[in-house]
Amino acid sequence: EKVLEDAVSYLLAALPAQQMLTHGWQLDRLAFEYFVLTGLGESTWSGADGLYAERDQLSPWAQALLALTFEKLAPGDERVTTLLSDLQALALRSATGTHWEGRDSWRNMETNNFNSALVIYALAQLDPASATLPEAVRHLMAHRSADGAWAPTYETSWTLMALTEFMQGT
Repeated sequence: EKVLEDAVSYLLAALPAQQMLTHGWQLDRLAFEYFVLTGLGESTWSGADGLYAERDQLSPWAQALLALTFEKLAPGDERVTTLLSDLQALALRSATGTHWEGRDSWRNMETNNFNSALVIYALAQLDPASATLPEAVRHLMAHRSADGAWAPTYETSWTLMALTEFMQGT
């Protein structure tokens, strides 16, 4: 418990001021930090509000985490609906299914599968009846490596969490 408390204290002390962030990948990372802190019971209202105003600069995965953050802070918040609608509009449909692309930023280990996995993770929790979900899962399943997993372990972890949420919702 002490380790967790120390981690939260560190994250809160190390959070950058949003005005100082000049790149989209930095805002993405901030969305991740708010998601983690909110999941640990910390209120991140003011920061999440500011990040919402900059949502058009966020990668799809960061928008998905921001939606989950708002839902945790205030279930039913209208910003969740807006973020989910924005994500639906960013969806790319192809013969292999539906997916989301981002900046492919190496700084956040971002890939198209990673983006798709996090959007599925959020949609499966916030809108499990979404017609986009089965097509997005189909895309993820079609874009595995030869060994049946996904490229980096980070991508595989988020994909497995997304698939678990999807299965729970169906």
